[in-house]
Amino acid sequence: LLEALPALDEMPSMETHEERGELLKNAMLVFGLLVGLGAWRLGGTSGLKSGRGAKQSSGGVVDKVLVIALVAVSIAVLALTALAGHTGAVVVWG
Repeated sequence: LLEALPALDEMPSMETHEERGELLKNAMLVFGLLVGLGAWRLGGTSGLKSGRGAKQSSGGVVDKVLVIALVAVSIAVLALTALAGHTGAVVVWG
């Protein structure tokens, strides 16, 4: 799009869009790491009929902090997605 409309790159809101995109990328990396850690660390029932893969939850402080961090980062990812999308739409559509 920038090749077709090079004037977009000079708009001040384009810089805001790029910054929010970078923040979103970093938040997604953190979210991915937390999801992987949560899948490995947190327990729960299995979705399989045989029950394989079920893991007893320790319910410790680390598990609670991990759950809080997952919720907080997921909300941040949603907000940053909306903000980056909005500024991108403002750049293109005015």
